[in-house]
Amino acid sequence: MKQPTPSGHGRYAKILMDHWFKRAFGASNERTMRLFLQEIIPERTIETLTYAPQEHTNPFVDKKDNRVDVECIDASGSRFVVEMQLAPQRSFYDRAVFNSTFAILQQRDKGEGDEYFFPTVYMIGLMDFSF
Repeated sequence: MKQPTPSGHGRYAKILMDHWFKRAFGASNERTMRLFLQEIIPERTIETLTYAPQEHTNPFVDKKDNRVDVECIDASGSRFVVEMQLAPQRSFYDRAVFNSTFAILQQRDKGEGDEYFFPTVYMIGLMDFSF
């Protein structure tokens, strides 16, 4: 435990800020992410997580690339996209669906011919506002 600062106050990190969110749930804290996902989706057994790149190249050349806060793949191949948004954003639902498509697109080579099998993609949105 850190010693209090000279003013007598401890140091705190606002977990909902992007930087601290990634430090708390990113690849260096896989155990914390696993526990969090187990609470959110208890029907899934998280055995191992592999962190995917958090920037995806947009297939539309004239559009910007997409960044997600945390993306993980479990032992069965299911993907978890965790997005955090503090400021109210009317289009958050649309952005969440769009961000999920990158996890689906990365699986496009699974299956043969016209048969496709895509492991489940979970989009978990943490926000500080209501739709």
